Amino acid sequence: MKMHSGRFPKFSKGNKGAMQILLSDLSKQLNNMVEIIRALTNLVRKKLNTLLIIDIHVQDIVSYFVRDTVVSADQFEWESQLRFYWDSAKDDCCVKQCTGTFQYGYEYMGLNGRLVITPLTDRCYMTLTQALTFKLDGSPSGPAGTGKTETVKDLAKSLALACFVINCGDGLDYKAMGSTFAGLIQSGAWGCFDEFNRINIEVLSVVSAQLKSIQNALICNSNTVNIGTGSDLVIKRTHGFAISGVFITMNPGYAGRTELPDNLKVSFRPVTMVVPDLQKIAESMEGPISTKYHDDVTDEKDLHSLEEESGYKQACVIGAWPVLLHKKGNLLKKSLITAGFFNKAVGWDGLSLMLEKFGKDYSP
Repeated sequence: MKMHSGRFPKFSKGNKGAMQILLSDLSKQLNNMVEIIRALTNLVRKKLNTLLIIDIHVQDIVSYFVRDTVVSADQFEWESQLRFYWDSAKDDCCVKQCTGTFQYGYEYMGLNGRLVITPLTDRCYMTLTQALTFKLDGSPSGPAGTGKTETVKDLAKSLALACFVINCGDGLDYKAMGSTFAGLIQSGAWGCFDEFNRINIEVLSVVSAQLKSIQNALICNSNTVNIGTGSDLVIKRTHGFAISGVFITMNPGYAGRTELPDNLKVSFRPVTMVVPDLQKIAESMEGPISTKYHDDVTDEKDLHSLEEESGYKQACVIGAWPVLLHKKGNLLKKSLITAGFFNKAVGWDGLSLMLEKFGKDYSP
C-alpha cells in the first residue's frame, strides 16, 4: 500500500481530487480484473481471487479516506493500516502498523487463499501487532465461528510467517507445551493455541512461567532463553527482530473451560471477536462480480428484473444470489464455490434454476 501514501503529498500541494482519482483508478482496475476472471483455469482463478480480495480491501480503505477527508500520512486512519515498505538501508521488506515495525518473513505459503478483510479483521490485526510491538502475546476470544483462529493465520500470511495451530485439551502437560514453545522460538514461527482454556489449571500455572521467561528475554534483547527444557534456546531473529509469536483463542462461557490465572492473563492482549460483516464476506468470497449488484438486490423480484435487464446473466447468478441469501439470513459459505463446479455440468440456466430453488427452500 506504499503507492497510496504518495497521494498525500499531492493533496497537500493543492490537488484536492487526488484521493478521488485514486479511488476511481482502483475501481476501474477491480472491474477489469472481474471481466478477465471468468475464462481462466482454476489455478489462475485462485491467484486472481486472492488479488481481488486484497484490491477490494484497498478500495474500501481509499473510499473511507475520501469519506472522512483523510489528507495526511500522519493521520491515524493511515497509520492504523498494515503497510508494506522497502527499507533501502537493510535492503529488505518491512511491514508497519501504528507504532510497530516488523520484518517480512518470506515464508512460502502456496496458493491457499486469503481471509476476507473486514473492519473486524482490521481491528484484530491492529491489536495483535501492537501486542507484538510491546513484547506481549495476543488472545482473540469470542463465540465459535467469528474467525479467531483464521484471523491469526491470515495475519501470519500477511507477514509471510509460518503459523501452526495447536488444538489444546486436558491431555497437554507442561512438558509438551515447553517443547512446542522451544520449537516456535528456534524456528521463528507463530503458534496459535486453539481452545487454550481447556488446558488444566495446574499446567497453565507452569505455562505462565514459561511465557514470562520468553517475554523477559525479548524485552532484554537476549539471544537465548531458558524455559525449563534443560538447555538454553536460541531465539531466531531477522535483522535483530524476533519473529516468533504465541497466540491463544478461547470460547468463554462453555462447559469444561478453565479460568486463566491472573499472572497468565497479563501476558496476553485481549481482543473480542464478534459477528463478522456477512454481506462484506459474501461480496468478496462469492466473486467480486457481486459488488456490482448487491445494492440493487433486496428480494427475488429484484433479482429476476436485474437478470433480464443485465447482459450478464452469469454475473447475476453468481453475484446477486449469494447476497440475497445473506440478506435473508442464510450464510452458506461454500454455496457459490460449489455452484461454480456445477456450472460445468448443468450450464448457467440449470445453475440459475438450482440456486433459485435453493433460495426458496431455505428462506427463513
